[in-house]
Amino acid sequence: MFPEKIRHFVAALVRRTEASELLWKYDYFDAVFCTEKDFSARLLFSQNSRDCCTQFVLIYRDAEHNDYDFCVTSEDADLSDFQLARQLFDTARASGMALPF
Repeated sequence: MFPEKIRHFVAALVRRTEASELLWKYDYFDAVFCTEKDFSARLLFSQNSRDCCTQFVLIYRDAEHNDYDFCVTSEDADLSDFQLARQLFDTARASGMALPF
């Protein structure tokens, strides 16, 4: 589960990405990343074979280059953070797409 502060930050990332304020890059290895002036964020999606679940790992880097990572899995009792991470992942992947209409 995400700590409350991180949950609010991830929700804000979703809102800002959907509003086209943030542009993410997708590296085709199941990760998206965004670099801004004061922070960078990377969201990794993977299959955890040891625990037989899927997971998202958010890696946040602040302006002083300190890294923090937070993990949510499909096995968490409360799936709301996992669903929020999935929404960010899908929204971020789509943010760089050039669609014909």
